[in-house]
Amino acid sequence: MVDSGVQSSARVGVDAWSPMALGGIGAGLTSTVFLVFLALLAVAAIVLTVWLWPRLAGRSVRAVLGRIGLVLLVHVSVLAALAGAVNKEVQAYPTWADLLGGGAQQRIVGDSTVPGAAKVAKLQVTGRSAPKVPGGADPAAVGQLEQVTFTGPVSGLRGTGTVYLPPEYFAKESAKRNFPVVVVVAGKEHVPQRLMSDLAPAAAQLAASRANRVNPAIWAVLADSDDTARACVDAPKGPLGLTFVGQDLPWVLRDTYRTATDRNEWAIAGVADGANCALRAAMTDSDVYGAAIMLGGTAGAPDGENLYGGSAKVRSLNNPLSRLKHIPPPPIRVLVGSTRQDGTADELNKAAAPPMTVATLPGTAGTTAASWKPRMGDIARWLFPTDKQASADREGS
Repeated sequence: MVDSGVQSSARVGVDAWSPMALGGIGAGLTSTVFLVFLALLAVAAIVLTVWLWPRLAGRSVRAVLGRIGLVLLVHVSVLAALAGAVNKEVQAYPTWADLLGGGAQQRIVGDSTVPGAAKVAKLQVTGRSAPKVPGGADPAAVGQLEQVTFTGPVSGLRGTGTVYLPPEYFAKESAKRNFPVVVVVAGKEHVPQRLMSDLAPAAAQLAASRANRVNPAIWAVLADSDDTARACVDAPKGPLGLTFVGQDLPWVLRDTYRTATDRNEWAIAGVADGANCALRAAMTDSDVYGAAIMLGGTAGAPDGENLYGGSAKVRSLNNPLSRLKHIPPPPIRVLVGSTRQDGTADELNKAAAPPMTVATLPGTAGTTAASWKPRMGDIARWLFPTDKQASADREGS
């Protein structure tokens, strides 16, 4: 379903992809060295048993206990090796801290959340204001902007941002209605409140909604207060920037607002380096986000060797183009708005395969958020068109 302002570049579809089955990307429990150690330990236990068994052939208590001990040693060592291999595949316990109960590598899967997660996930509203649109200041007429702060329950990182709630959110007849969500990632050069103002999604959505072209949605421009984490990478022994974007942001929004439960009604967007982050978050957490919008960004790995702990594998997993070569593509749709100078749309179009789809936003814009403001109406229609608009787009395509 592509509206008249968006050109489809690649349409694709295969088996559902699970970001939990990527294999180990860190050290410790999922490292190759540790798995080799477990395998050698199992082999050593078997060799030791074969060697000692004849010496424990007697009927004495010591001999019987010795044989029982050897059997248990073999069983435990072999099971440990198998468990390590399985853990490497499913990433149930990526680090020792997770195994021992002190880690933060928990995941949101679909609409479910991890039991017992930190209660600090609660989002705090620090201010409210009316968007700068015609119609006065009544939330039921124009919606409302909320300035927020929170601490990510999984990453432990502090976040700030601005959330736009559409006027329908305040209507009495919509008291039990859940709304689609667009998370906008503020990159390193962006302040959430300024990014919300420059993109002005409230004005674009109001105009399109009043024309019955889009379904109203919640727009949340959010950022991590840690500059290093804003690179949007789960840095080895460093801040979990990607976890913050892929898991914490949807967590706190679901916990605070009436949000949709279907992943197809969740999208993540960004400008410049925020666009790259949005794409990677949608690819690694496709059980949460069904769509990604890239505005002026690239599809490579973020710069900064210190982000990857010197690991080529970690860097590769943070490179969308590399992931698409080695890992089954996720079931997401991507809208690429790029300048004429970069080849992001072409690169993704060539790398994409089912069930991932890539569409391009015709025309060009600059590298600033304000330059994309005129295209927000097209983006809103691509994301959440009404049935009437979707039908018109199909007839016009």
